[in-house]
Amino acid sequence: MFMGKLTVDDYRSLVSKVDKLVEGGARDAGKVLMVLRAIENHPDFFELLGGGEVLGRLSVGNVVSDRLTPIRSLILSPDQQIEAWAKANKKFEGSRIPKTAFKVLDSLPVPALTPEDVVDGYLGPALFYGFGGKDNMSNMILSAKVPLEYIASTRVTWKWKCADFNNPKALRPFVGVHSERPMGFYWKLVHLGHKHQGIPVKEARRLISQSDWGMGPEGIQFFLTHPHCAELVNGVDIPYMDLPDFEAVSPYWIDLSQKFARALCVGFDGDSGKLVLFGSSVSSSDPGSGSGTLR
Repeated sequence: MFMGKLTVDDYRSLVSKVDKLVEGGARDAGKVLMVLRAIENHPDFFELLGGGEVLGRLSVGNVVSDRLTPIRSLILSPDQQIEAWAKANKKFEGSRIPKTAFKVLDSLPVPALTPEDVVDGYLGPALFYGFGGKDNMSNMILSAKVPLEYIASTRVTWKWKCADFNNPKALRPFVGVHSERPMGFYWKLVHLGHKHQGIPVKEARRLISQSDWGMGPEGIQFFLTHPHCAELVNGVDIPYMDLPDFEAVSPYWIDLSQKFARALCVGFDGDSGKLVLFGSSVSSSDPGSGSGTLR
């Protein structure tokens, strides 16, 4: 693609290709990446636009402008997210985060979005915390339970019987490539399910890159730091977000030891105004649902 010097017409052609690919939010990620890499790999493009700083701003800001731009703008700054955790920590009964953990945040790197991340549907960095556990690995169930209890104290919530964090017969971590979480704070780029919208959880688990994580407790913790995003999890602005790193049983079969054939899913019920946690079949597709991931 575009061998030799990159002319103004070539540049316009590249931008036009990207505009068509992202129009209306329907795009082929592979083609967009091909265009972005062609742009970034051409030294002539630096001369044409005025240097790498301009290219970086164009790649992340204008060329990859898509339907997620309004959602991406809702990701809070690192300082705001740290403040949200500090506020919540005051109400964590019996599971307080030690002050030493907050001090580590000064040296903890915050990941930055790349053009490839944007194409893959990632929105920005979010701060998470691994509670409990041993051998430097946290307890994923506790890491969901503690934040959810705090969220329930600040807004109306509802959860299915299968979302029982005290019953291992109803809910457990999914054993996959990245089924463990570190203890303490960690930053991850978040993808809230847009790329996997309409894809069954079982299939999404296969599609998730081995270097990425499926959403687990982070899918609940996200609404501790970003409560203003909850109302948008309506299956349109943000998909009903499946958490592929948890697996659950049907609430009607818990006492019968039914196989774990569901994943937890977070959504917002506009009629009742409740943030809800329910179970979705890992084998069935729903056009309004998608598996969240972390990078």
